[in-house]
Amino acid sequence: MKKLLLTAAAFLLATTTSAYADGDNKVMKGAKIKREEAKAIALKEVPGDVIDQDIEKRKSGLFWYVTIKPSDGKNLKKLVKVDANSGKVVEVKVDDDDDDDKKRD
Repeated sequence: MKKLLLTAAAFLLATTTSAYADGDNKVMKGAKIKREEAKAIALKEVPGDVIDQDIEKRKSGLFWYVTIKPSDGKNLKKLVKVDANSGKVVEVKVDDDDDDDKKRD
């Protein structure tokens, strides 16, 4: 019985992980503004080095979140929110959250 439960748990974990990855790809395919274009838009707004970039679907739309270490010499990271359909910069804020569990929207 224990072996059956472990096998079922392993199967569930494997299918959940692959489904999440496929879902992420589907979100990117739905974006008119692709990763490199969103990065360029964000860097025009906040020149510096890109640390992280994610795409997320929210109730209010599809957005790229680009984390940048500004080249102005300050140590504060900036989070640039770019609309993935229009390319418009929606928000720029100081990213004071050190972990990846950012609550957005």
